[in-house]
Amino acid sequence: MDPLVSPKIVNVVMTSSLNQSVDISSFSKYPWGIYDGITYGGVCGYFKTPEINGKISIFANGKMISVGSKSIQQAKDSLDNAKFHLVQSKLIENLKLKKYVKNIVATLTLDIVLDLNKISKKIASSEYNPERFVGLILKSDDQPSFIIYSSGKIIIAGATSLKNLKNASTFIQSILKKHN
Repeated sequence: MDPLVSPKIVNVVMTSSLNQSVDISSFSKYPWGIYDGITYGGVCGYFKTPEINGKISIFANGKMISVGSKSIQQAKDSLDNAKFHLVQSKLIENLKLKKYVKNIVATLTLDIVLDLNKISKKIASSEYNPERFVGLILKSDDQPSFIIYSSGKIIIAGATSLKNLKNASTFIQSILKKHN
């Protein structure tokens, strides 16, 4: 399993606030907007353009959530893109956005078959019940969570920075090397 495998980011969840109310019911008038009064009880609209990965949920109170980006920079750019279109459409006043990473989801693909039964017996905090779910789940108070498959595929969820993701990746690979 040496050298260490680098994680591949598959989703970044980032939030921001416009610090002002937004008329989300007007979103359907614009090529970038989606609004359905039934969805989320009419408190949320969506922003989507071909230039961004994923989409952005925009709430009537001005909160924004970007999902589907493959990097932190893409998520930042997507939120800025949404703000730009909202300003251009005269739906909000211009402002500088503060952006916060809430979750980075990444995958690791190790070139090794893992014995999840053996690993689950050696790691007390792991959950493994193959009759209910084929993966081993490992949660930690100070690390992101992991879903580990016998094929060597690992999903890392809950990282909040690239450093946190790298540390989690190193952590899980060293644990698996030690206990497999």
